[in-house]
Amino acid sequence: MSIDGPGIIASDLAHDTYNEILDLYDADLPIDEIRSRIASCERELQDEMELEIYLAASAKAFWEIGHLKQSHIDRLAHLVDSGASLALWDAPGDSLAKKRKTALDNMAPATLAGADPIRWEEVCLQSYRGLRA
Repeated sequence: MSIDGPGIIASDLAHDTYNEILDLYDADLPIDEIRSRIASCERELQDEMELEIYLAASAKAFWEIGHLKQSHIDRLAHLVDSGASLALWDAPGDSLAKKRKTALDNMAPATLAGADPIRWEEVCLQSYRGLRA
């Protein structure tokens, strides 16, 4: 798995998870079916770091489509608070754990505070409509 940085969608696993959820949602699959398909990927995760990446990316996607469950947030928070996943972010000579924690903390206020989710495509469409007016 390639990790390009500490951002929420800055790894192959995060990118694949996030896009798979959005693609299935755009294909009009029921949310329960999307959850089932995505959950099946958990069996292949190697460690707490991969689990955290998977949970964060899927939380972001489910939040954006308006279907993030509190239990999902709780699982991610418990894993991060345990320190098990963040410990794996620090390779010799790196200090990515602190940057990753900041990225997770920055994601949390919007998802936990119940802010209205908005898909990027909707932002672009709104901008496009504004230009044509």
